[in-house]
Amino acid sequence: MQRTMTADDASLRRMVGTDTFLRGRAYARSGAVLNVQFVHDRRQAFGQVLGSARAPYTATAAVAQSPDGQLRSFRGRCTCPVGVNCEHAVALVLAAAPSPPLDIRSMLV
Repeated sequence: MQRTMTADDASLRRMVGTDTFLRGRAYARSGAVLNVQFVHDRRQAFGQVLGSARAPYTATAAVAQSPDGQLRSFRGRCTCPVGVNCEHAVALVLAAAPSPPLDIRSMLV
């Protein structure tokens, strides 16, 4: 069952681009995100994501919200060749959300 895109999904998609967002979502949905941890006070997710390399990539993602609770910023870093705001970092933050749909506010509490 496909879920509708939330405002936070749409914001993330605008920040990283449609192709990167869709690849990241596919990784998250396929279970490619391993060992995900979210540090609430730092608003950062850490973990490993299976990709095209033999070994998983290590990714981090930091999010921030606006005063009205919407996703304001996203910064991703990864050991993959892209390195910044890649599909692995997107997958990480999508997997770190407690449950679909993506609700950044629940990650920031």
